[in-house]
Amino acid sequence: LLGDSDLRERLAEIECPSLWLFGERDTLVPAAAAEGVRRLLPEARVRVIPGASHAPFLSHPSETAAEILSFLWDTYE
Repeated sequence: LLGDSDLRERLAEIECPSLWLFGERDTLVPAAAAEGVRRLLPEARVRVIPGASHAPFLSHPSETAAEILSFLWDTYE
């Protein structure tokens, strides 16, 4: 499904604050995709978690939680 779907053009429809987390070692959704998200959604917060793969919340829970909390704090304070 991921190999056949390209929804990049729909990203511009996102109007709410968004956080995009990528794992540096992700082979399913490469961290290089972060640059594309940054270009298409300049207002979004995009972070790459060093050393993480596809599920950073499992391998790097503290770093993931810190990014989410920071995003929520900055967005909704």
